[in-house]
Amino acid sequence: MVVIDTRLAAGLDEISAGFAVFDENLKLVFCNARYPLIRGYPAALCKPGVELTELFRYNAARGDYGDGDVKVHVTERVAQIQRGNVTVDQVLGDGRVLAARYRPLACGGLATTYEDVTEMRRAEIALRHDQTRYELVTQAVSEGLYDWDIGSGQLQVSTRLNALFDFKQGELTSYDWVARVHPDDIASYRAALRAHFTGKTSVLHAEYRIRDKADTIRWVEDHGLSIRNEAGRAVRLVGAVSDITSRKNAERALRESEERYSLAMSAINEGVYDWDLTRDEIFYSPNVMEVLGFTGLEMSTPKDWIRRIHPEDLPAYQAAWAAHFRGETRRFFCEMRYRHADGSTHWARQHGTGVRDGSGRVVRVVGSTGDITAEKILAHERDEARTRLFVALESISQGFALFDAEDRLLMCNSQYRRFFTQASDPEVSAMIVPGMRFEDYVRKAYEKGMYPDAGSDIDAYLRSRLERRRAAGSGFELKLRDGTWLYVSERRTNDSGLVAVYTDITDVKNRESELRAARLAAETALADLRAAQDRLVQTEKLASLGQVTAGIAHEIKNPLNFVNNFSALSAELVGEMKEALSGIDLDKNKREELDEIAQMLKDNLEKVVQHGKRADSIVKNMLQHSREASGEHRPSDINVIVDESLNLAYHGARAEKAGFSIALQRHLDPSVGMADVYPQEITRVLLNLISNGFYATTKRKAEAGDGFEPTLIAATKNLGDKVEIRIRDNGTGIPEGVKDKIFNPFFTTKPTGEGTGLGLSMSHDIIVKQHGGSIDVETEPGLFTEFKIVLPRTNRR
Repeated sequence: MVVIDTRLAAGLDEISAGFAVFDENLKLVFCNARYPLIRGYPAALCKPGVELTELFRYNAARGDYGDGDVKVHVTERVAQIQRGNVTVDQVLGDGRVLAARYRPLACGGLATTYEDVTEMRRAEIALRHDQTRYELVTQAVSEGLYDWDIGSGQLQVSTRLNALFDFKQGELTSYDWVARVHPDDIASYRAALRAHFTGKTSVLHAEYRIRDKADTIRWVEDHGLSIRNEAGRAVRLVGAVSDITSRKNAERALRESEERYSLAMSAINEGVYDWDLTRDEIFYSPNVMEVLGFTGLEMSTPKDWIRRIHPEDLPAYQAAWAAHFRGETRRFFCEMRYRHADGSTHWARQHGTGVRDGSGRVVRVVGSTGDITAEKILAHERDEARTRLFVALESISQGFALFDAEDRLLMCNSQYRRFFTQASDPEVSAMIVPGMRFEDYVRKAYEKGMYPDAGSDIDAYLRSRLERRRAAGSGFELKLRDGTWLYVSERRTNDSGLVAVYTDITDVKNRESELRAARLAAETALADLRAAQDRLVQTEKLASLGQVTAGIAHEIKNPLNFVNNFSALSAELVGEMKEALSGIDLDKNKREELDEIAQMLKDNLEKVVQHGKRADSIVKNMLQHSREASGEHRPSDINVIVDESLNLAYHGARAEKAGFSIALQRHLDPSVGMADVYPQEITRVLLNLISNGFYATTKRKAEAGDGFEPTLIAATKNLGDKVEIRIRDNGTGIPEGVKDKIFNPFFTTKPTGEGTGLGLSMSHDIIVKQHGGSIDVETEPGLFTEFKIVLPRTNRR
């Protein structure tokens, strides 16, 4: 057990080295006061009983042994001290060098000492450097020797001097050497020689430029000593020449660097200071005084500056220095207010770096100080402008966003965030922060379904948005998932950034939708009103026409009957007259003449009868065409009407013409159902269309022969609130030139006596004007004709 005497312990506390004793188990028995300070150990690690390995582990953990595993470092250190007397230098993280010595004790245990040898090691390094430089200089001088016989002019030079300027032995003479000196330096060189030869200088020392063999300018330093005769006259000069081109270049570079530094200090409105803490003296460069507006007398000591610091900023200034002195900061930095020479308050910025002695204490600070009042005023004005801008942007109802040239968000107001957070999920909302890339946000928002009108191709949508953004021209409308409509206006800034303004136009879009619906309803009502007006006018026309036609019928019917009756009677009388004349004896010529006249009279009377009957038929059709809608207006089964019409037309045609034959096809949609119509009028239309189809197919069969099969197709179709009826035949078709005239009254393509031209006109009026539907025709001459009728299910009368 190692025991430390109290007096010995007190004496050990006075030594500059850290000292500690460990027992045979390498547990701490004693350490002096310097030991934890020099090693930087906390008090808890320097109590008796602490194992040496714990101290090694603490050192390794804070990086005293460099990088690597802590356990490995500890194992290596234990193995090292077990080898006996050990002395090693340890370089700490703060740059200090500690000489660590481990000595085993005869009574068991271990004694360790730590001594700060930082300055010693630095001095050793500097000494080695000085020795190296001395050896190099000595070697250079010895290799660049010359011996000049002034009287004879002979010059002896060393091999190194020839090699230095690329000359061969014997090529360099004293006259040639002088001729190679730079013209700007020849005067100073000769002046240095003259001063030495006349005894004004004890040795020759000159620096000048000279051309080597390749005519490259080199700087040399010439040291020489003259040998004099009994009369005191210099007759010989022995010296050494060194090539100092690199040094001169370095000096020039240093001057240029110092000039640049001076210019930089002037540019940033700062100057340099050098504070010696040991003597409490401070040096300020002239531009510090100029920048801060002081003279040397006002700022002669460090305290002069401290007294001028604003009271509110002084605690922070002192705390910054304290932190740097403790090693907590790599360099000192502080901005503070101070009292200017004119009495006003200015702002200053101060930097500094402390130089420490061997114990780690700061003994010197070198840094810079500058006045930043203008910068602070500008920053304050900028902050106020930014605040005003922020308040203004927050007060508007539009969303505002500013992006940089790389399309990253710089700033936005809360309304912008509200637009794009209330309609998105948290992952998208969290992206709206400064630095957000616009393309990244749009892609994520698209993936989350934020743009319902974007389509299914995300790349195409992104290209469209980015191209529109690059153009930054006219605005566009954008719909969000929650139904919000935004009008987006984007404009480029002078620095290639972008300003985007988002206006909520949801109410406008809703009103537009309501207006469109109202306009559609008004247009529908107007169309219905016009249709009703047309039907009313037509009804009135038909009523008037019916009345007129009835009058005409009564007026024409009687004389027409008289003509027809008496024509038939006269024809019979002509026959009776012929019979009566047959009993009279007449000559042959006379009889033949009478017979011929009687026959002509009979033929004429028959023609009168024929055309009278046709006139009677026309009058009847006119009455039928102008007759008001007959029958009851009621819901009727469309398929039943079509089927009955087919049957009526077919049987009527067979009764009228023996041998009539046609193939009938029914394509009736079971879902057609009921429609609100005048069933008798629809039947009239269908009978007319079917009869026309029978006529056209019969005519084509007559032209084509037995190989042609007449066919007529009747079809129906459910159109929701409407029904469709189609009548198609494979007859002769309708010529293109007359297709647009077929619905005109009294227009017919049938031969004279076979059609009145009122059937399709009547059908058009019944379908369009009476029922509010439509009737169209599609035809191909020589192939087919198809009539399409569309009727509303509910007829608004």
